[in-house]
Amino acid sequence: MSMKPEFYHVTYSRYDADRRVTSFTGSEDPRPALALMAEERLGADPKRFAADRFDETTATVAPGARETLWSAAGAGAVWSIELMPEAAPGDALDNARLRIFWDGEEQPAVDAPFPDFFGSDRVENSPKALMMGRDGGRFYAFWPMPFRQSARVEIENRSDTPITIQARFGLVDRAYPETAGYFRARFREAQTAAGGDYLLMADEGAGHVAGTVLTMRSTAGSSYMEGDERIYTDASLTPQIQGTGTEDYFNGGWYFLLGPFSRALHGATAYEQNGKEGYSSCYRLHLSDVIPYAAGLRFGIEHDYQNALPGDRYRSLVFYYAYPRLAARRTDQLDVGDPESEAAHSYRAAKSDPIPPLTARYEGDFDDVDRTDRGDAVTGMTRFTMKVAPDNEGVILRRRLDQSRGRQTARVFVDGREAGVWYDAAQNASKRFADSDFLLPRWSTVDEDSILIRLEPEGGVPFTQFRVEAWSIVRK
Repeated sequence: MSMKPEFYHVTYSRYDADRRVTSFTGSEDPRPALALMAEERLGADPKRFAADRFDETTATVAPGARETLWSAAGAGAVWSIELMPEAAPGDALDNARLRIFWDGEEQPAVDAPFPDFFGSDRVENSPKALMMGRDGGRFYAFWPMPFRQSARVEIENRSDTPITIQARFGLVDRAYPETAGYFRARFREAQTAAGGDYLLMADEGAGHVAGTVLTMRSTAGSSYMEGDERIYTDASLTPQIQGTGTEDYFNGGWYFLLGPFSRALHGATAYEQNGKEGYSSCYRLHLSDVIPYAAGLRFGIEHDYQNALPGDRYRSLVFYYAYPRLAARRTDQLDVGDPESEAAHSYRAAKSDPIPPLTARYEGDFDDVDRTDRGDAVTGMTRFTMKVAPDNEGVILRRRLDQSRGRQTARVFVDGREAGVWYDAAQNASKRFADSDFLLPRWSTVDEDSILIRLEPEGGVPFTQFRVEAWSIVRK
């Protein structure tokens, strides 16, 4: 059965103007990437470097018990995990749990049900994906997992049947840089609630999302497939990613009408509809499209058109890397329309029309919350000062805008030097408020505790600004 695609979605990343980006021409050779993701290649470690050595062990875990499967002291990285359980009822492994600890932490970096860690909610539905999955009787995970002092992997048996597992750990003995992230996996299971997204993960600090596993059980047919993912980063009130449907997020379409499938980077390993009973288990890897954050993350997904049907059962696992030595913090805020704040920031705006108090809403999970603010609609030059951390690695400049008119454009100058173009294409006359971020390059902000921002609007569309914030990215 063949179908003609009728829609698509695009995820993109913004970089500061100083970052060199190679443009896509269409003449690139896709064969190395295709070979890496070829079906016959899946199940083998895709990384460019092989492990330095392998540790092998076998453990039998009694019902209700927890056993250390492997541990190590010193610095290095877990390069691969391969687990070969001996014959056991499927629900025994479904009820097993995997825990991983780094550097003496009391709380595990990974605390996940066995099947979810390998790509689904049941071992019988395990995919054969690029970074994790099942190949015959072997379960594998190829995420690089650095540690500085120690590492420990545990298996807990929550079934009433003993579990025996042979394990093989690929290891890299060299120490990773202090700036390298810690691999983590965040598991959650809950009933959905009316009026709010199902929350896969909320995190403070810095990191990036590398993949998700999501299982959904519904008593309201298949409408849960209409849920859009909404991903917020760095305390923004606007989702940086807002999707068009649950199956679309997992790179499928039309409620997976062609049935379950498994690919290198995404799949739906289970999709069942039996009257009003719906069940899906899906995964997606964010390898070429990681979701970075410097001050926090909120990752949610609707559980039907507008979160109107409560009581569905969701469970999720998010693979991510945490960067404990990196953080962004708000170092200044300018409230346009407030005389005291404007004076403190030496705010000047030429050819501006003051915007009287506007009551509007944001898109996303909080689109039922009214907010009131006042600002400026500017067609001439704007200038103001902002405080930053002198030891910054760059600064995020954020402004609240009125997006009832789209394609707002301005050239950005820092202390007289051009730093790029601030462009917002979106237009929404219903949800008028939006937060827009502009990443100032490090050369324009480092070793400074205050910077002078000049904005020069272009294109004839008023550049709207209400609240302007500076978020300094710093190394701890």
